[in-house]
Amino acid sequence: GACVSCSDGALNQDESDVDCGGAVCTGCADGLACAADGDCASGTCEAGACVSCSDGVLNQDEIDVDCGGAICAACADGRSCTAGGDCASGVCEAGTCVSCADMVRNQDEVDVDCGGAICPGCGTGQMCTGPADCASGICDAGTMRCNAPGCGDGLLNGAETDVDCGGGTCMGCDTGEMCAAGGDCLSGICMGGACVAPTCSDGVQNGGETGVDCG
Repeated sequence: GACVSCSDGALNQDESDVDCGGAVCTGCADGLACAADGDCASGTCEAGACVSCSDGVLNQDEIDVDCGGAICAACADGRSCTAGGDCASGVCEAGTCVSCADMVRNQDEVDVDCGGAICPGCGTGQMCTGPADCASGICDAGTMRCNAPGCGDGLLNGAETDVDCGGGTCMGCDTGEMCAAGGDCLSGICMGGACVAPTCSDGVQNGGETGVDCG
């Protein structure tokens, strides 16, 4: 007879590997021998070895190393996949996880990571096939590139609060047009999200007044 323990450096008792596994000792680390899931710290025994989602090996039902499948976390952009659920982005294309931030032109993007039905609109100078591909809503028909927003393009874009007015870059908006603050309005008064007409008692020098509410 000899005294044994879970720290004697020998495979004994009912251990599945040295000093781990079985009913007495703690679960074994990844890569060590096991006979059942309970022998493993990860709770998963596969083909006689403890495995997990952080063992640096493609095992379990993983689609790429330590990611994808029903057990592990979803895979990052550029990793292998078989379905959208395998990807953190939720999009699997041609066996690879893709997104609107992977610095690759994929999905239905018109330029890298922009345009199309999924990604945000493209910036000034980027490729486009139509207005919807551009953040500004302006796709130059000659160059097929997105143009910068302007105060005379007939569109609500840039910092504008209404079409071609407000936002600090364009002229003030007329009465009834949308605003976020008094500075967005020709009258200097924004109430309830709309510019209101100047009066002689609004506390603002506007209209044809020579001073506040007078002249």
